[in-house]
Amino acid sequence: MELLAPAGGRDSLLAAIDNGADAVYLGYTAFGARAGAGNFNQQELAEAVRLCHLHQVRVHVTVNTLIKERELAEVYRVLGLVDASHADAVILQDLGAAALARDCVPHIARHASTQMAIHNRQGAAFLKREGFQRAVLARECSLSEIALAAETGIETEVFVHGAMCVGMSGQCLLSSMAGGRSGNRGRCAQPCRMAYDFDGRRGYWLSPRDILLRDRLPQLQKAGVSALKIEGRLKRPEYVAVVTRAYRKALDALAEGRFMPASEEELTGLRQAFHRGGFMKGYAGGDEDAGVIDPTRAGHGGVAIGRVTGVRPGFVQVFLEKDLSDGDGLQLRGRQEEELTYAGPSCKAGETALVRLREGMASGIWDQVARLVSADQAVRALAAKAPAIPVDAALYAVPGEPASLTVTDGKSSAQAFGEMVASAETKPLTLETAGRSLGKTGDTPFALRGLTLKGEGGFLPVAALNALRRDALNALAEKRITSFGQRETGCFPLPEAVYPGQA
Repeated sequence: MELLAPAGGRDSLLAAIDNGADAVYLGYTAFGARAGAGNFNQQELAEAVRLCHLHQVRVHVTVNTLIKERELAEVYRVLGLVDASHADAVILQDLGAAALARDCVPHIARHASTQMAIHNRQGAAFLKREGFQRAVLARECSLSEIALAAETGIETEVFVHGAMCVGMSGQCLLSSMAGGRSGNRGRCAQPCRMAYDFDGRRGYWLSPRDILLRDRLPQLQKAGVSALKIEGRLKRPEYVAVVTRAYRKALDALAEGRFMPASEEELTGLRQAFHRGGFMKGYAGGDEDAGVIDPTRAGHGGVAIGRVTGVRPGFVQVFLEKDLSDGDGLQLRGRQEEELTYAGPSCKAGETALVRLREGMASGIWDQVARLVSADQAVRALAAKAPAIPVDAALYAVPGEPASLTVTDGKSSAQAFGEMVASAETKPLTLETAGRSLGKTGDTPFALRGLTLKGEGGFLPVAALNALRRDALNALAEKRITSFGQRETGCFPLPEAVYPGQA
């Protein structure tokens, strides 16, 4: 199963790559269902695709809002630049835009957005007949409905982590009717996250909990799911890193036959990254009705770390149940909820921390203290780097002939040529001395795994070896980029007969 991570901007893109995503989904600056995300302009999109393909990560681009007829020419332009970027797929909601992609950029895979509300076998079969490669199933699907959709032969993509919509995917008009901001145009104001009065009580009666299906990967695999999607193009990069890493480890364990439920430490890390309502299993896990809604709060629940045990002007004393670090984002939960950033020495669980309040803040004895942002978690998450790509190299250094270096990652190969090899007067080139220069790959995504040397009695200066290494690895990077998911590109003319007046 493919692990698909969100990339609202470049930092999140890097977090997804570094933590093991097989693919990312991101938006261009127009026609994406997350207008509030950072998104990517034309140059940034091209650079993002190159970076992902260097690391053998696929890129799916959202063009998944409903389209007005006067916008078709601009949609055509956007589809053309997405195709030209060599992205691997385009995610679509509007059937007109999908037809336009089929007719004008037929080489790029079409994925049906969850906003298309495909929630049964019939919908999946329709997409299959229409030439879609994948259906991003509605988040309201049960496990049996997911399995039936997969039986049609279309690839099925399922949301496994993150926010849920209270309405049927793609069918909610609440934001549009209440404030003129349509979710189907990428501008949902999330009125479902607001507090409402019901039966004499005030609560977040329309706000669903976040889903967590990490422990249900075996069932999803058995149901025929092709891709696991993490929600969160509006989330912070450290969220992308933490959640992607958790699912990467779980998927690897599943593939190796050693899958286990998440430990409490892992679950705490996922809660710390972001959650609403302590997580639920979602409709795919059998949750329904009251199990879906958390009326207590609509924002991040954080992790409870202690209680207020003392109050004095400008400060509270907090008895800690978990460690506290400088820079942690805290929330005091009493008669009202107050947020602040802790600035002070790190403290361990079991100790009492002195927390300075902002001016005007108040707290009471035994108020709960929750940590919304862990400074330590963020540092650790963003410090992770993708494993270096191992390469084998062969150096040809025969006196009187041009030097050459051939490098391969096992799939792609590249060669670079250098200056003429001189005869050594004192210290001939050896495998060891060549390896010292050629192994300095720290500013590249590669790591030298093996090296062979052909030539005896030759000499090459260090600068020449460095140039060979640089040129060969640059060429290998280009080979990896161009060979990964290689396909035809090219935008066919906008058909006047089908889309009159839009050319």
